[in-house]
Amino acid sequence: MSVIGGEYEQLGWRQLAVGVAAAGILVASLAVVAVRSSSDDGKGRDGAVGADVTTTTTTAPPETAIPGPGGAAPAPGVDTAGSAPASGGNPTRTGTVSPAAAPAPRGSAPRLRLVTTRVDFGDSSTAQALQFTNDGGSPLNWRVSTSSPVLSVVPPGGMLPPGATTQASVRLDRLAAPEGRLAASIRIASDGGEGSVDVAASVVRSPAVLWVMWDNSRLAQSPCSTFPTTVMVSAAVADESPLSVLLRWRDPSGRTGNRGMTAGPDGVYRGQLGPFTTTGTVIWSVQATDALGAVTGSPEETTAVDPCG
Repeated sequence: MSVIGGEYEQLGWRQLAVGVAAAGILVASLAVVAVRSSSDDGKGRDGAVGADVTTTTTTAPPETAIPGPGGAAPAPGVDTAGSAPASGGNPTRTGTVSPAAAPAPRGSAPRLRLVTTRVDFGDSSTAQALQFTNDGGSPLNWRVSTSSPVLSVVPPGGMLPPGATTQASVRLDRLAAPEGRLAASIRIASDGGEGSVDVAASVVRSPAVLWVMWDNSRLAQSPCSTFPTTVMVSAAVADESPLSVLLRWRDPSGRTGNRGMTAGPDGVYRGQLGPFTTTGTVIWSVQATDALGAVTGSPEETTAVDPCG
């Protein structure tokens, strides 16, 4: 190679190196411009060059899950018991209506709670339910007593496990109960407290017409002086309360009437039937009403009214 040729070759390599260096400087300059532009944008937002920008994500508060109509189950991923939610979800609260009381700790003292607070037999019932609960954490031993001999409870006592409810039957002996309004009570004694339940009943028994007698089965049409135109009717009536006793009739013409009967010293009620101005058949009976409004009537009887003479 000649000297001149070698010089040209060296010159070419130098120019190539200079070009590469210039390209590197250009790339670096562009990078600096990009960084400054980004810093300026940050300064315009945050008020300081190069300030860190913190992004805050706000999560909406969890919605309260309310069971749908008919008690429909929540959608999948909803924890109705308040436990951890499904993957990616937020904790969810569940709407609750009349939450049950927390159970008593195991082994805690028994505690009597009355479910039935009043028993009313009305005017015809002979049996009613009595319910009570053991709200404690140990067995409850109980026994029942009544304030009236006409009341009884079956069973009269027993043992009630923790958290359990029992039902006893309260019975009324209406035949032995005095007539009128009964007011009594039932007492429940236990090793977990005591309770009392009021008892009410209306005891009504109809009067009893024991017998009816009359001294003549035929009458004469009034006026008549030859034959009797009236008949005396006697009746024995029993009841526990004061009585009103009537002699009631329907005469041959269809007209109705009544007359009060009076009790004599022997307790027998007496009243007069007749006179009647029309011939035919009289239909009559004795009716007794007690102070409580109960009514009893005797079977109907008949008496003939004949023409006078």
